[in-house]
Parts: sequence; structure tokens; C-alpha cells
Amino acid sequence: MDDLVINLDEYNKLSRSGRIFNVILAAAIIIFSSVTIIRRILDGRLFSEYLFQIILLFAGFNIILYTYGFFYRLSRRYVILNNQCIEYKLSWSHPSRIISWSELKKVEIKTLRIIFHTMEGVTAKMKLGEIFYSDIKKLKQSIGNQCSENGIEWSDTTVESELAEKALKQTR
Repeated sequence: MDDLVINLDEYNKLSRSGRIFNVILAAAIIIFSSVTIIRRILDGRLFSEYLFQIILLFAGFNIILYTYGFFYRLSRRYVILNNQCIEYKLSWSHPSRIISWSELKKVEIKTLRIIFHTMEGVTAKMKLGEIFYSDIKKLKQSIGNQCSENGIEWSDTTVESELAEKALKQTR
């Protein structure tokens, strides 16, 4: 089986025209706020009178960092499924998780989460709220295939599978 790789970094989804727009907007915000800050400093005004422009300046830099994926490159959110294991990192604040197929006892596939039960009795939950629906369908199908190949007990209680079973029964 080929590796299934799902990249959850949002900066890859920003179009070229969206990036150009963001850079132009950020440049305008940075220039406007910088000029205003310099003028108010030269006029001898108090810090509180140009605090808003400082916040705008940081917002402009934040837009540029977002546009080129700086924050997402730090977090690297992904799902990788191959013949040896499943590896996933769904949040920037949680470390990545690697679960080998050989250490799994049971897998429960639910509508918005997948629960892995290991031989040691430890359970790991993979929440699927951040993943696109088309990628969720591929992921669930690939996990089901890997469980069947490796002799792991698995169950699929998603709405889609129930509807597919009903449709199959009606055609018989």
C-alpha cells in the first residue's frame, strides 16, 4: 500500500492571488503605521497616543507570517498512514503520535474520531474535526484496509457505513 499523507497546514491552501492580496494589505498596514509612529515620536507625543499604530504594525507582520505559513511550519499538522504505523499530529500544542500496527488490538472508527486500543490497554483518540471530509473518507478506508491486512479487530460505526449497509440490504 502506498503511504497516505494528509497535510493539514493551511498555508498550502492559500491561492497565489490570495497571497498577493495579503502581502499588499500587510505592506500598506506596515507603511501607514510606521509613518504614523515616526511622526508622533518626532512630535514628542506620549506613548499611549501611538500604541494603536504599534498594534497595527504587529498585525501587518502577522499577516505576512501567516501568508507564508510561518506558524504552520512550526506546528506541522499531518496524518501519515503506511504499512508499519499510523503517525499523526493534529494540533500545534500536542506532540506527534506514532502507533504501530503490531501494537494495536482494536480500532473503533466513529463519525468524528478514531479510537485506537493497544495491547497494553492504552487508548488513543484521533479527533477528525480539522480534516476535510474527502480526506476523512480516505483515511477511514485506509485504516480499515490496514486493520484487515494485519488481523486487527475493527469496527466502523459512522453514519456513512450504516447508510451503505442499508442500501446494500435494500438491493438484495
